[in-house]
Amino acid sequence: MKDFTDTTGFITGGASGIGLAMARALGQRGMRVMLADIEADALASNGENEAAARMYERAANAIQADASPTIDLFVPGRLCLFGEHSDWAGGFRRFNREIVPGRTLVLGTPQGLSARVKVNDELVVTATNNKGERIGPWRCAMDREELRMAAEGDSFFAYVAGVALVVLTNHRVRGLDIDQHTSTLPLKKGLSSSAAICVLTARAFSECYGLKLTTRGEMEYAYLGEVATGSCCGRMDQACAFGSRPTLLTHDGDRLECESIALPKTPLHLLVVDLGKDKDTPLMLKSLQRSFPCCDDDRGRRVHAWLGEENQRRVAEAVKAVRAGDAETLGALMTAAQKDFDRCAIPECPSQFKAPTLHAVLGDETLAEWCWGGKGIGCGGEGSAQLVCRSKAARDRAVSYVKEELGMWCCCVDVGGS
Repeated sequence: MKDFTDTTGFITGGASGIGLAMARALGQRGMRVMLADIEADALASNGENEAAARMYERAANAIQADASPTIDLFVPGRLCLFGEHSDWAGGFRRFNREIVPGRTLVLGTPQGLSARVKVNDELVVTATNNKGERIGPWRCAMDREELRMAAEGDSFFAYVAGVALVVLTNHRVRGLDIDQHTSTLPLKKGLSSSAAICVLTARAFSECYGLKLTTRGEMEYAYLGEVATGSCCGRMDQACAFGSRPTLLTHDGDRLECESIALPKTPLHLLVVDLGKDKDTPLMLKSLQRSFPCCDDDRGRRVHAWLGEENQRRVAEAVKAVRAGDAETLGALMTAAQKDFDRCAIPECPSQFKAPTLHAVLGDETLAEWCWGGKGIGCGGEGSAQLVCRSKAARDRAVSYVKEELGMWCCCVDVGGS
């Protein structure tokens, strides 16, 4: 039977028999039911019984929430090695089939979000930021309109509400108590912290209510939930759901293909550097997306080529380098990709894409002794940089230099090896 939430039904002969059974069945599916019957006393008695049953159900739900097991979850951040912006660009193939499908090569980071979750009658979320400060609790009834309003807010909790709205639209669930107690993921640095909390929320509903969502299903709910907040995100960020394994994504309109890439036997040692600057991601996206779905000038055609056939060639070469554990080639590809990024993106939004701090790190002569090359992360600009190090020992020296001499936060990401 379908979901009848936010509908109203009028049933005659509702005091007993088929009418009463139908009223109960429809009420359990969310319908507001009005009953009529010539047997007024029986109708009144059943009305009282139904009210008592609803009170009992609410009490039973509260007892179930208290007794439900607590589940521990961890969702990593997402590092885009190659293909940034081609995810949303490929999505425009819905309107213009001349656009080349996007390709992105991503992997999860060791840093991420940890949470304890359990069934609850309403949605309750408590978060912890990178400084260890507790935020919340934030509460919202599992009601579509209230969740929709919460998703349109401007807080961290909007992402949770957006995903909860998507889940409630597709499944009969109650709420969750989400205690996101640890965060090692820097915010607004191109590592998809917003996608991580969306995936975590989708996974929490699936685990607590036995929804049996696949990884692709978690990604889909996380994407739709983030879109419900008004975000202009693409569809690669939610690949953090796959964990640390490198994943090749193809973005063809509404169609998304995911291919897991075998880990190399020779490990790759990456270094992610937080540049410590602010950036305006919505402005960056708006400046590039004005050339889509169609363009009629040389600048627009240049952006289409950069995110289309040129990107496909770069990503294909990068996949080969990752599979082979070829750090030198991977570093050279990143350096070349950054030059292409600057050539095409800076004219569209100089204030954001010139990124002097990013280019100072990438051009640092001392770091060049320990790194094969590097590029920006995610949307670009002054968020974060990623560097391919020559060896683990070289990365250790680079870490000390970045922290002590440059005064920047950094983290290590290993791909493959033992």
